[in-house]
Amino acid sequence: MPKTGTRFSENRIVGLVRELSRVPLPLTPKRPAFIIGCARSGTSVLKRVLGRQPGIAAFPGEANDWWHPNDYPWIEKGSTLPPLWVNPRSFTDGSLASWPKNHSARLKRMFRLYQLSQRQPALIIKSAMVNYMLPTLADLFPDAKFIHIVRDPRAVAFSYAIKEHKKMLRAESIFRQKDLGRSFDDMAVRMTEFWGDTIAEIDAAVERLGLRSRHAYFECDYEAFCADPKAVIRKILMFLGQAGDVADLGEPVSNMNHKFKDSVSMQLLQRMEATLAEMRPPSDYSDHTNTWDQHLKNYEW
Repeated sequence: MPKTGTRFSENRIVGLVRELSRVPLPLTPKRPAFIIGCARSGTSVLKRVLGRQPGIAAFPGEANDWWHPNDYPWIEKGSTLPPLWVNPRSFTDGSLASWPKNHSARLKRMFRLYQLSQRQPALIIKSAMVNYMLPTLADLFPDAKFIHIVRDPRAVAFSYAIKEHKKMLRAESIFRQKDLGRSFDDMAVRMTEFWGDTIAEIDAAVERLGLRSRHAYFECDYEAFCADPKAVIRKILMFLGQAGDVADLGEPVSNMNHKFKDSVSMQLLQRMEATLAEMRPPSDYSDHTNTWDQHLKNYEW
């Protein structure tokens, strides 16, 4: 099915879909696949490229205000929970506990209605704020598949710290009132820890849910994706059961790790790498296919 439309029409479609999802129809998306991974890992460019492939609809944005209706955006909603990057487990559990009645059914309707509007048999959904709720996603969408993209933790932490520190400075009084104020370097170190927390959380959930044995989990490196994007997309299409050749990517896919390497101070780099060196996997991590040490060794330079 040819793909047409503009950002303007896309926004209008999403708005209409959100309104129509109020109607209590028994709808659920077909062949959904979630792109997961720590924020700033390349999830957005991967979603855009996959969304241009035949047979795949990519839900616009991240729908974070739907995954966390009472707590996102964190500042604007006046959330009483700690921000995701401070305590991801408390944020996620608290957010899920406050879901409105029948919210899960409305979520399924919204995604299915968007998929129907695009007339594509498979649906890609991307969010960096669902990594700590994979059991909930697997329960809501039993046939879902998961695509996990992993990037050099130092590049992730530095980029994520830039984004979140800007938010902090814009609402500095709120963060100070909650005793959450941090320097940029301290935030970058925390984001390094957060990368490790997220890797461990995803791997543990994948193991508990049996996603590997069900062939419902695919992992790729950001760096490998940038080096040969068509080869990685081809593997993902096979994983999703999509036949045919890789269509035009629609944009250049470039490794942006050089931005981190060009900008980080030696002092901060040493702190981040010391944090990585001190990381230890959870007790049940040793039996996983992709070990903690393998993840870290991938990013030595």
